[in-house]
Amino acid sequence: LFGASTGGALALRAVIAGVPVGKVAVYEVPFDIDPGAVDRQAAYVERMNKYLDAGDNDGALANFMRLAGSSEEEIQSGPNHPEWQRSAALAPSLRHDAEVLGDMRPPLSELQTLRTSILFLTGGSVPMFEKAADAMSEAALRGQRRVIQGQGHIADPKVLAGAIYDWLEA
Repeated sequence: LFGASTGGALALRAVIAGVPVGKVAVYEVPFDIDPGAVDRQAAYVERMNKYLDAGDNDGALANFMRLAGSSEEEIQSGPNHPEWQRSAALAPSLRHDAEVLGDMRPPLSELQTLRTSILFLTGGSVPMFEKAADAMSEAALRGQRRVIQGQGHIADPKVLAGAIYDWLEA
């Protein structure tokens, strides 16, 4: 089973819930071990719900971009970007992402009980992802950790597939 970003969190939650899987690989799961993460996530979800309840997908997208670390300049210029409308149309799915991520803390105690082999991958450039992946790989009974240098949050599929293939074949 493979999941990237929130999909990685969903994959981990599935295995924790008892879905029978032999091996799981996840890439840059956006959990956060910073003590302030819980409060940031709660404030984000409250704002997101207000925007979405009002039908303001642009506001919800801008709110997400702030959480993800985009600058105000990037957010202000966002509506001029060709991908903005498509991304804004997907904004209602942010509720599902928030539900999967919960309070943003990685499920460390649950990972300690799993017998599933889990590979925690990151691209090496976002400290939040690196710290969370380190903590999860240390907590998991059969966790392994790899950094694929030079890859961003949207990794080159061929590079990512190669890293996962190497792990599966080891």
